[in-house]
Amino acid sequence: MILSGPYLPYGHIVRKVRRQTLENGQKSAITGVAFLNDRAYIVSSGSSSIQVFQTSTKSFEALPEKHVRGLRNPVDMCAFGDWIYVLERENECIWKVSASTSTSEVRFEGVMAHALSLTPDGHLMLTVRGVHSSLVICQTSDGKAIRDITLPSGMDALWHGLWTVQGDFVVSHRRGDSHQVSKIEGESGTLCYSYTGNSIRLSLPLMDTPCHMTSDDEGQIYVADQKNRRVLMFDADLQVPRVLLMIEGGCPNRLAFNQETGQLLVGLDSGVVEVYVVNEFKYHGWVYEELLTGRFKWYSIENLI
Repeated sequence: MILSGPYLPYGHIVRKVRRQTLENGQKSAITGVAFLNDRAYIVSSGSSSIQVFQTSTKSFEALPEKHVRGLRNPVDMCAFGDWIYVLERENECIWKVSASTSTSEVRFEGVMAHALSLTPDGHLMLTVRGVHSSLVICQTSDGKAIRDITLPSGMDALWHGLWTVQGDFVVSHRRGDSHQVSKIEGESGTLCYSYTGNSIRLSLPLMDTPCHMTSDDEGQIYVADQKNRRVLMFDADLQVPRVLLMIEGGCPNRLAFNQETGQLLVGLDSGVVEVYVVNEFKYHGWVYEELLTGRFKWYSIENLI
């Protein structure tokens, strides 16, 4: 059991409920995860298939190969309605796959995108690197761009962290030697705030490759701090950083959150998929547990799930 620790002093408990290696035995990094209802969809580097994890039966299957034939080197994915969108770097396109019929089509060919996500109303969001890095919002029907936001200067490298919270955008990137998660104001496209990992109150170490993110229905943001092998949790303004998870057996590479069940899916660079349940609890007196690392973690015994 991995529980909220001393960096997370108020209000959340985490229980790991499943650890699963991809059924095909590949040890390649998980490069895309997304939830639709009680199913988690997963892709990995070098793979030509989309794995499906049925959370109710805790079983893996793969979408029929004929529906994703030609898929090469997927690097990100998201889901909305009945559709799964997979960003493929090698063929510079986005695949659109039906979750119910497993039919697919190649859309938005020639897309040099780096990260892929969705707005709450179902528009695709892409980050694109060029002379000036930009965030593009486009229609899922025809790929027509409806907004192009030039990102603030100095964002030297973009990772796959891209999300929208309460009408604003959150992007993970590098600025010089600093690894940051930044909030971009939704209307103007201006920089609101950047977080690097410095925290006087909590003495958190600097972030190292914040490569992916997701959020829950309350707007709390989860960030895969890859090289530090941890998952961070923020409020919607990036003002309250907390360490939610310390990961063993690999580095967290991709995240997805199931709003209905409270499950957090963590895809590791070792090809392992871990499922956690995140619940909020109230203070009822603390029990301390000493881990092998010597770090103490706490939890409320009256609210264990």
